[in-house]
Amino acid sequence: MIKRILFTFLGTGLLLTSAFTQEAASKVALGEYKYTMKMSGGAQEMELDIQRTVKEEDGKIIIIDNTSTPYGSNENISTIDAESLMTISQSSTGFMTSNIDYTAEKITGETADFRGNKTPIDLDVEGTVYGGGSAIEPVLANMTLEIGHQEKMKTFVVFQMQVTEMDVEVAAKETLEVPGGTFEAYRLDFSIPDFADFTQSTWVSANEPRMVLKSVVNAPQMGQMTTVYAGKKGEKKKKKKKKQ
Repeated sequence: MIKRILFTFLGTGLLLTSAFTQEAASKVALGEYKYTMKMSGGAQEMELDIQRTVKEEDGKIIIIDNTSTPYGSNENISTIDAESLMTISQSSTGFMTSNIDYTAEKITGETADFRGNKTPIDLDVEGTVYGGGSAIEPVLANMTLEIGHQEKMKTFVVFQMQVTEMDVEVAAKETLEVPGGTFEAYRLDFSIPDFADFTQSTWVSANEPRMVLKSVVNAPQMGQMTTVYAGKKGEKKKKKKKKQ
């Protein structure tokens, strides 16, 4: 079960219709960061450490996630056009493998699960298409972050090879405490009308450049995944002061 959850959450794509300015990339926080991810399914739990690098090169945003799991390490790379925020490609190596290319008309490539079972991807799409996982985060950083603002997304779930519609609402502005610090953040709530049991809340920092600080996903029959920002790479974890 836990392996299936891991593959599912690392293999989800999103399709969103929107438009951004030439300054879109400036709203995305660049640097090297740490995250922790806790996954649960049934009686099983797993905690993962993620080392993330976000950089801009030759008009592209490149996000590299190195995740340590009990089944081995996994590297995920998302390459994104810095102006339009369109996903150009995504790849994974290690515990799971994938190579996915995005154009305005198609998503093509191949994924392989932890058993080595390969699944080809050849999907016709309409409208603006963004990849899932880390590739969607620059899009969220550039959304209109005003309480009550809503957008509709079409969701491409890789392991199901199907498209479904997702609603996103800027639900609240909150003070959020995570291992990496205390921040003012906007909470974005996601829902899928066809799957009432699916919920997702993602907190995006209010100040620019923006970054995702926390995400909680509950997927029907799959379990829960909670990811939190744990600080900059090389930064020591702050110790809590003992009460006198």
